[in-house]
Amino acid sequence: RHDWLASRMVVHGHTPVARTEIEKQCRVMARTGYLDIDAGCVYNSLDYRLERGLGHLCALDMTEREVVFQE
Repeated sequence: RHDWLASRMVVHGHTPVARTEIEKQCRVMARTGYLDIDAGCVYNSLDYRLERGLGHLCALDMTEREVVFQE
């Protein structure tokens, strides 16, 4: 965790990661201070979805601190 963040969170995209990685980051984001919510929605071909876990649109519900995915 970076001290300069204090209790703030960095939520970002631009670097696609698998849905399972986003779910993992969400479970520990209070400790780490960051969450990448880029689930690679632009990569919606079957190969990317099956092999790499990409191809989802992802949103963060900041009140509940839950991620929501849409294929």
